[in-house]
Amino acid sequence: MKKEPKRSEREDQPEVGEVVTEEPALDSVSEETERTDTLDEENRSENREDDEPETVESETEQLRMELCQLSDKHMRLMAEYDNFRRRTRQEKEALYADSVIDVVTDWLPVIDNLERALAAAGQVEENDVIAQFRQGVEMVLKQACDTLNKEGVKKIEALGQTFDPNLHSAVLHIDDEAYGEQEIVEELETGYIRGDRVIRHSIVKVAN
Repeated sequence: MKKEPKRSEREDQPEVGEVVTEEPALDSVSEETERTDTLDEENRSENREDDEPETVESETEQLRMELCQLSDKHMRLMAEYDNFRRRTRQEKEALYADSVIDVVTDWLPVIDNLERALAAAGQVEENDVIAQFRQGVEMVLKQACDTLNKEGVKKIEALGQTFDPNLHSAVLHIDDEAYGEQEIVEELETGYIRGDRVIRHSIVKVAN
């Protein structure tokens, strides 16, 4: 077995002029790496802190815009609902008014006949039968008129009033200085009105 020759101490030493490179210690490298990581983390934290106010402000502005849109939409819906409710109420009132006028118009001939019956009873000789008959007709006529009054139906004033084409219909005309100009001197048929709607014009005789 061959023995390796021993290297002399001079061979292990560097020659003069030779540059010796020392490897850095592991501890120093680790510390430098940790410092670098720490600085990077601090920089990222600062960047996040700088961006956070802008993000919060942007989200707040977006929420404010959404709130304004929802508020506007709510106001529009409320306005539409109020218009719908008012329009529906007006339609119901108009429908009810038309129904009342239709029924009253059909009943007016009956009331006219009751009034004629009373007038005829006053032209005959009075006796117990006629008195009872007239009393019964008066009660029925009063009940009919009370029912009309409950529905807002009233008689149009004619006799002694100045002729109004919106309320009266003149079928006869006389010249008489005892009456004023366009004065109604006789009512031939009673007129009726409900509110501002004329159900039937009064048929009248007008003077001058």
